[in-house]
Amino acid sequence: MGRKIFTKKLILETAFDLLKTQGVDCFSARNLAKQLSCSVQPLYSEFDNMEELEDALFERLFFYFRNKICLLRRVDEDSKNLDPLITMGLNYLDFAKNEFKLYQAIYFRKFAKRHLMKEHLKDVFDRLVLPTSKYKKLSEKETNKLFSGMWLFLAGLAYLLSNEIIYLTQAQQIDFLERVIQAILQDNFSLDLSILFG
Repeated sequence: MGRKIFTKKLILETAFDLLKTQGVDCFSARNLAKQLSCSVQPLYSEFDNMEELEDALFERLFFYFRNKICLLRRVDEDSKNLDPLITMGLNYLDFAKNEFKLYQAIYFRKFAKRHLMKEHLKDVFDRLVLPTSKYKKLSEKETNKLFSGMWLFLAGLAYLLSNEIIYLTQAQQIDFLERVIQAILQDNFSLDLSILFG
């Protein structure tokens, strides 16, 4: 029987699967080696240290996250012909609820690289949202305010929904996102949040 070859790609995909199924609290060199049925030595043959592996894993994780939130076509009835910013917002909220362990890894645990997350999300926002007719005439100051306001709002709402602190139907989420965008653009970001707790 041939000797198993542990490539960077195999190690990274196994690490991603471990993170997705067991969460960041279970992520360690020992648990990863166990998943691969090997000692930790092959990990350090391919990566100089755990920090290098974690950096590569964050990039893999963010690529997966970005692909999930950039889907601008949704199949559900409530979201046909939506503003791309609302569609991205719904995808973001879906990711937080349906991929909770990965969402935690991105934002709340040791893989959290908030400055990189903001840069990546801003790039997605600039490429997919700003070129649309609704947003292309906004000034740089207005686009930065819209991006920051939406990111802050979505992160908070995703936390509440994914931890089952509140429940909103998709129609309620769409309504809420539309009102938040309007409030940010009108420089009137003071919404009645009673819907969240009522």
